[in-house]
Amino acid sequence: MWETEARRLCLIDGIAAPQPQMPVRTEAGVFYADLGWRAAMLAYEIDGEIKYLQDADAALSAQYRRETAIEAAGVHVERATPADVADGEGFLTGLRGVLPQSLCEENPVTALRTPFEIRRQGASW
Repeated sequence: MWETEARRLCLIDGIAAPQPQMPVRTEAGVFYADLGWRAAMLAYEIDGEIKYLQDADAALSAQYRRETAIEAAGVHVERATPADVADGEGFLTGLRGVLPQSLCEENPVTALRTPFEIRRQGASW
């Protein structure tokens, strides 16, 4: 759910569409980033809380191994929480800080804006 919202935010803000479930080949196998921009060698993970409910230590250990393998393959990993995505403007500002400017200059997909966003259209985004 939050990956979909993050992707929608990118599209309405003129950020190139991220690839959902972007595969990253590593020495430890293929891992799938929640969202990714292959051209920027950037993987974006939206960390939901559900994976930490059972065995948080095991989940964190697996997450560390996975992230280390992805980084070793030359793909930078950024993380966000559902609260980060819900912030909208803050999420997009952070994302623009790690993406090359060329990926932030697409035409916004205004048809994906919510009624609230349409009413705020005069705001910064």
